[in-house]
Amino acid sequence: MVERIERIKDLKAYLKNSEGPLEKFDGDLFGRLVEKVIVTSLIEVTFVFKTGVEVNEVLEG
Repeated sequence: MVERIERIKDLKAYLKNSEGPLEKFDGDLFGRLVEKVIVTSLIEVTFVFKTGVEVNEVLEG
């Protein structure tokens, strides 16, 4: 639990120091936020964030 709180504080500080809204993919930010991406099928992935939150996404082509 303490580790999760520290991660959230770190991410909060990083975002606070960033320069406004993103205009393109930011690999550094992605790496700070996402622990792993699980490919469930050809059209479905799950993003596992370092805070423990999991988000399922269906990709549409």
